[in-house]
Amino acid sequence: RFDLKPQQMKDRFQTYRACYLKAKAYEASTGAGITAEDESAGVYTMDQKLENMCP
Repeated sequence: RFDLKPQQMKDRFQTYRACYLKAKAYEASTGAGITAEDESAGVYTMDQKLENMCP
């Protein structure tokens, strides 16, 4: 059970929303893909990359 005040809940929601929107914008962009840096970090699929961007 969380004991959050309304402002804390609003801040948390805005943080998750911003993270989600960033991941969706990346997914829709033309240059979206897996880089060598991602592969060295163990990320091999776009789903894994998006999950890392916004868990």
